[in-house]
Amino acid sequence: MTETNYYYDENNIIEKVSLENMTICVVKGKDGDENDNVYCFDSDMRVIWRIKQVPTEIGGTARSPYVGVSYTEGSCRVIDIYGRSFAIDITNGEILSMRIVK
Repeated sequence: MTETNYYYDENNIIEKVSLENMTICVVKGKDGDENDNVYCFDSDMRVIWRIKQVPTEIGGTARSPYVGVSYTEGSCRVIDIYGRSFAIDITNGEILSMRIVK
């Protein structure tokens, strides 16, 4: 199984959002690597990007796995286990902003 297939395997997907020509997935960690666990795939299930690390000025230095993803009114957000909601750029996986949801 290739790495791309591991991450796109339905058994490893926690949550996903399908858009016109891409699917953004929160996946289970692999080999102890549970942070930055959001991937974007094209229609052929090839990885377009992996979410970038949260910039210190936006989210501090704490890193944690993501547990959810949503896409509403043109905005994509991922949520981590601490209830922090991050807006992401769907073209490259960069973190744009953060808010606390818990």
